[in-house]
Amino acid sequence: MDKKGRVFLPKRFQDSLTRDAQDSLSGVLTFGFEGCLFIFSKEEFAALRKRHAADVFSSPVTRKRNRRFFSKVREFTLDGSGRMLVPDFFRSHAELDGEVVMVGVSDHAELWSSARWSEQESYEDDFDSLGDGDGFGQEAD
Repeated sequence: MDKKGRVFLPKRFQDSLTRDAQDSLSGVLTFGFEGCLFIFSKEEFAALRKRHAADVFSSPVTRKRNRRFFSKVREFTLDGSGRMLVPDFFRSHAELDGEVVMVGVSDHAELWSSARWSEQESYEDDFDSLGDGDGFGQEAD
């Protein structure tokens, strides 16, 4: 991340973004879990919103999570050099300053401070236990 708060998005992430009316690549940035930021294409974010549309009628915890998650959404546009400007409150939330790590995760990318990512990596010593009971890796019915 440069001093102005801009982060270069690698080509493989740029390829999933949408061109706006000015022919610039654009996407969606929001708070992620465990202190990272989520980066979505506009299409993937629209699909996520659709999946959660009925959550307004669910539990108080789910409504609170959705309020926090969806209220922090900001659209972004890449500059001519493929960089995204990360607003101050996002940088503060994710403790981004200097070196960052970008990780592809299914339908989105995660942006981490280098220090927080190192913490996450230290938890992966026992990868086998991370899938217990949630059906990860099993075929769908």
